[in-house]
Amino acid sequence: MRIEVSGIRFSAAHLIAGHGKCERLHGHNWSVSVSVEGEVDEGGMVLDFLELRKVLEEECSKLDHRVLLPERSQHLRMGRVAGGFRVE
Repeated sequence: MRIEVSGIRFSAAHLIAGHGKCERLHGHNWSVSVSVEGEVDEGGMVLDFLELRKVLEEECSKLDHRVLLPERSQHLRMGRVAGGFRVE
């Protein structure tokens, strides 16, 4: 059986280093969809749909109105500074 959660949204900014105009910081409205497939348990569920939706909403709320940066990049150097990060 498969269950799907969709329509969870957040807004965040990012950049694509080394990629022309996308190198400039810009934002998007992101939409998240998740599909889970597995065996049905004794209760008739693969996973509690409401719990899955709650977890996804919590995780997406951590990204909302943030700047997304890659963990590794050939083009960017990043490091922590007092109160935040420095990106070069």
